[in-house]
Amino acid sequence: MPYVRISTTKELTLAEKEDLYAKVAAIMSILPGKNFDNTMIQIESGCFIRKGGKSACLVMDVHLLNASPEEAKKEFCEEAMRLFEKELGIPNATQTVNITELPHWASHGVYR
Repeated sequence: MPYVRISTTKELTLAEKEDLYAKVAAIMSILPGKNFDNTMIQIESGCFIRKGGKSACLVMDVHLLNASPEEAKKEFCEEAMRLFEKELGIPNATQTVNITELPHWASHGVYR
């Protein structure tokens, strides 16, 4: 189960968060074995974030069980950054995506 936390300076309505959730969950399938149904996403809007003095920023932290192929991670990051620029108007120059790959995870009552 991937866990994704998106923090952005942009204020989002509940409807905008729902839309962003659906779009990010949909691109999870770029990563092998990951999909819409098993992705948990947290969206925080209106955060104080600055990068290079710019105030339109976004950080996405992605936690995955086990490693994914480098090419898939590259494609996923690029697609996510295009999505954030198009949907939220946040330039990719002020976006950061972090991917953490974990050897163990517990979900659905099971430690893996």
